[in-house]
Amino acid sequence: MELSNLFSTSKIGSVRIKNRIVRSATFSHMAEKYGYIGERALELNKNLAQGGTGLIITEATAIDPGGAGGPRGRRPRFGNDVGTGKSGRNA
Repeated sequence: MELSNLFSTSKIGSVRIKNRIVRSATFSHMAEKYGYIGERALELNKNLAQGGTGLIITEATAIDPGGAGGPRGRRPRFGNDVGTGKSGRNA
């Protein structure tokens, strides 16, 4: 099996990807209370990026608390200030 292309750069539209290693969307159960993104989730994605993952597809995100499923309703979601420029982490 030829794997030389795995570590070559690629493009998706106008976005350059440093390699073809992709981390697909998952449900990490790392959301904080009310579904906000916290330090654990940030650290996970930072480690993936620093470890060489070329493309990270983040997990499911709910806009409204009613859509935040999973254990204890903790699917990562945007804050109550959608459209105001505040992230869920800081809302």
